[in-house]
Amino acid sequence: MEPTRRQLLAGAGAAAVGGLAGCTGRLTAEGTAFAAAGATLPRDAQRETGYTHHRTEEMTASRRFRIGRTVEVTSIVAEYD
Repeated sequence: MEPTRRQLLAGAGAAAVGGLAGCTGRLTAEGTAFAAAGATLPRDAQRETGYTHHRTEEMTASRRFRIGRTVEVTSIVAEYD
């Protein structure tokens, strides 16, 4: 069975939408940011292991690339003693 013109156009449209989904920032000069979710040790586990929460610190690194794009990455570090 040979595909019809309508099926080819629908397939090409679906491929284009799927290919650009979430990636429109690549076509513009916008920056990109990534952030981690903080992890915590449940209180039961703290009691069982003897660990206590000391501090939580958010660290952000930013880098600008030659193509004019900036990428920002945020990490969250939780310290237990």
